[in-house]
Amino acid sequence: MVLIVRFRRLRNSSNYFTASMAAADFLLSLAMIPGVKITFDPAYFDNVYACLTLWCSIIFASTMSVLSLLCVSLDRLVKIVRPLRYQSILTERRVAYIICGIWIYGTCTILIPPFAGLRNDEASCFEFVKFLNFYHLHAMYICNTIIPFTILLAIYGYMFAIVREKQRTSRQFEPTVGNVKERSAWRKELKTLTTLSVIIGLSAIAWLPSLTLIILDLHFPTVQATFSLRTTLSWFLYLNSAANPILYALRSEFFRSASRQMITEDWGSAMSWVSVTRSTRVHPTDTTDTTNT
Repeated sequence: MVLIVRFRRLRNSSNYFTASMAAADFLLSLAMIPGVKITFDPAYFDNVYACLTLWCSIIFASTMSVLSLLCVSLDRLVKIVRPLRYQSILTERRVAYIICGIWIYGTCTILIPPFAGLRNDEASCFEFVKFLNFYHLHAMYICNTIIPFTILLAIYGYMFAIVREKQRTSRQFEPTVGNVKERSAWRKELKTLTTLSVIIGLSAIAWLPSLTLIILDLHFPTVQATFSLRTTLSWFLYLNSAANPILYALRSEFFRSASRQMITEDWGSAMSWVSVTRSTRVHPTDTTDTTNT
């Protein structure tokens, strides 16, 4: 997010979706801290609204991360299927509307219902499958997890097939300047798809076991997971939220160059400030004399 705000060359439709995903993962990282705490100390939250804030923030941030990842994938799909019309289809205004739309959707379907009364106040905060509404949890599980991941799998299967076919077609022609450039473009596209596939795979590994455990708690309350398993799954979620933006940035040449530039500039500024501060402390009289002169 800092890189996109700081460097104008990174401000494009694709990176705006990436920034939305990074914001959701950052929010999830913050929300998971008290989430891990309540795993070790179930009585940590004794207030209904504090408990709602905790669980709704985790579910909301995870949903925004998945939906933002879906938007990134749809962005790549449009770029591959309609490369000449990409700029006219996904304008910055439309991208802004889409991002605002998914965040408003998450607010209306995840945050508002429990605070409006769709909950069980008598249940323990630690047992959030009993604390939150039974049907609301099922709706969120289907609409915000199963359906998006199914669409993601279909999208990436389709995009990989297109890219492979384009690469195979380009190899059949004699190597010309235009053909070489086309091959290079499709190789970059395949690299991007591979990166996003890794992110999707890590998200599925991190989230699907936890969500499956929630469904088991709902339908088979006698089957209880061990404390160590719940703790491990919580750490998977926490680490996944940190890994997504890093993976995407490290695999992108533009993000890597911007990161190096930012580190170099900030390091140079910091060293200059330290040098000036140290010089002022060592020679305070010289500074005063110079000022008087």
